[in-house]
Amino acid sequence: MATFRTLSTGDVIRVAIARYLKFYSHGFVDLSWLNRFCGSVPGNFSEEDVKDVELMYCLLVSAEKIGSLQFDSASTFLNQCEKFSSKYGSSVQRIVHYFTEALREKFDLETGRITSKGAKGEENMLLYPEVMVVNLKPALLACFLELPFYQATRFAGMQAIIESVAAAKRVHLIDLEIRSGAQCMLLMQALATQHEPQVELLTITAVGTTLRHEIEETGKTLAYFAKTLNLPFSFKVVMVTSLKDLNENLFELHKGEVVAIHSSITLHHMIRLPNCLESVIRVLKNTNPQVMVVTEIEANDNLLSFEDRFFEVLFYYSTFFDCMEDCMSRSDQNRMMVEELLGQAIRNIIANEGEERIVRHMKIDAWRAFFSSFGLVETELSMSSLYQAELVVKNFACGKGKYCTFEKNGESLIVGWKGSPHLSLSVWKFHQDKGREGFIHHVFGPGPLSVYKVSWDPLSTLKLGSVSVPVSVSRRSTAEKKMEGKTREDLEKSGMIDTWLGKHSLLYTGATRHPFILSIRDGTVDLSSFKTWLGQDYLFVREFAPFVASVLVKAWKESDDSYGDREVILGGLASLNDEVEWFKREASKWGVQLSSISPQKANENYCRFLEYLMSPEVGYTVAITAFWAIEAVYQESFAHCLDDGANTPRELRETCQRWGNDGFGQYCLSLKKIANRRLEKASEDARLVDASKEVLNKAEVALIRVMEHEVEFWNMSRGGS
Repeated sequence: MATFRTLSTGDVIRVAIARYLKFYSHGFVDLSWLNRFCGSVPGNFSEEDVKDVELMYCLLVSAEKIGSLQFDSASTFLNQCEKFSSKYGSSVQRIVHYFTEALREKFDLETGRITSKGAKGEENMLLYPEVMVVNLKPALLACFLELPFYQATRFAGMQAIIESVAAAKRVHLIDLEIRSGAQCMLLMQALATQHEPQVELLTITAVGTTLRHEIEETGKTLAYFAKTLNLPFSFKVVMVTSLKDLNENLFELHKGEVVAIHSSITLHHMIRLPNCLESVIRVLKNTNPQVMVVTEIEANDNLLSFEDRFFEVLFYYSTFFDCMEDCMSRSDQNRMMVEELLGQAIRNIIANEGEERIVRHMKIDAWRAFFSSFGLVETELSMSSLYQAELVVKNFACGKGKYCTFEKNGESLIVGWKGSPHLSLSVWKFHQDKGREGFIHHVFGPGPLSVYKVSWDPLSTLKLGSVSVPVSVSRRSTAEKKMEGKTREDLEKSGMIDTWLGKHSLLYTGATRHPFILSIRDGTVDLSSFKTWLGQDYLFVREFAPFVASVLVKAWKESDDSYGDREVILGGLASLNDEVEWFKREASKWGVQLSSISPQKANENYCRFLEYLMSPEVGYTVAITAFWAIEAVYQESFAHCLDDGANTPRELRETCQRWGNDGFGQYCLSLKKIANRRLEKASEDARLVDASKEVLNKAEVALIRVMEHEVEFWNMSRGGS
């Protein structure tokens, strides 16, 4: 990975365009301008930046000359591009290499050196993208795992589906291009671990036009994964010669199923076949889905003008190449194979016209207009979906995720690289859901995310990328509305907390089924990691005790204790002295010198959050919700290490018993009942008092914050910061 460039590939293009416009207006039409440009380069440009700008300028002039049919001049500049570009060089050299190939093919077609038939050999492969995916599967998968924006849209998109089917007992997911099925595993894990309701059957139907065997192999992998989760599961394949032959009867839908549709970088393949695309949307609409989640490439190369198309494609693919430059080695064979594939797409877009132009993309504005014509309603991405996107990029190795950017367009999310858009993620319903309030719409409002945090308030802001987003308190969330009309008996079974856990199930699973916990359960834990956790948690519990005491004080001030809240909290507070002594004994047994341990960053952040919760401005309802969440994560995590089939090391079973035993489980259930009762009261009051709406919002954010800190604490134990 190169580190000596100061300009991104997109910046290089912009500088080259500015220089092109400047010198073109003065009549410079040959390469002599390069000497003048080198003398006027700002001091903060690196030597490689200068060379990149020069090379990009040659590419721009080549395209302009071909567009204006000045083929002799075009040939001169293309020769320069071919000489100084390389598919093994910097991201600029690579993208110029592939665009030069495309322009050369355009040049040869325009001058009659080749015919369109002669240029169609490789492009015919583009007609069957699923075949190309299989042929390059290892390389594509390797790149997918290295590029943050793909992971961000996958996790956020599946979170939207999870939320939409959370109340269903029978779920049917229709995936228009299942590929490896990794996205399905997120849904499966969430459904298997949710509390209520228990899922009776998850059906996944994969749609394909070729490669039935590969799709069936994916189904076998998913079936095995479902078996390990004890999740009732069915996998079906719908094969059609063409997607225009798709029919809703092929999906074998059953009464009582809640249908969700997942389409990831799929629909754009049908842009060149509008009748086919329209037919597919009508068929999907007839399945009466609860939700459709769509990820698409955020580019507008479906243009007639060659010049407009050239610049649109150049900027889009520069983002892709720039990301691979930052995230992958230049010698990485997987990267080079994927770049060759991108080169084929570039050639098809640049060199071909009409029906021979197979690769076409549209931006979210065009998709929005198209979907709206079929009665689809764009739905806001939830706070938890946005959190999933932020969390994924945050946890990328070596800080790669810091360049991944998020911007709001309508209700959709645009995921980019260094500010340049790359993918759009949108959620759609096929009819207007008038009962759903726009919680996230009020969080963000229209336009890009550009709100800056003025003061540190953990319960009034949620981070998204590099900005902080204020949480709205002006409307009730969907979770609140689900509470309306429920009886007290209903709430005892499934209160606000369970609703939130369903809504934020991926995050809750991340906190309670973290790799650190799973390594304890399967007996592969690194004991040095366990010792790190032991020492850091000792420091944490000493800060936790004052927090529990503050919750007791809040209970005394804000409740009449007719339900015995104070006694439950007091019992928890009293047990902390024994817990501190236990940590001391364990530290001695494991040779951990507690006196020499300093809190790590994740621990300090968590303790700072506790300090905030202790402040007078945080009420009892919010504090008891956070208290339950802190205790519940440990109870469910360590109880998992005691389940049947666990291979927890004998020397760690006492640790797991401490928080995973039935007595601690009953204590957590008591805290949960207290929190649910307080939240129920706030929900009832929220109908009349705006302040109670704020309490509900802050309680939900506190729940999310606890889970976030728990994940960071586990990460720290495994060697993270």
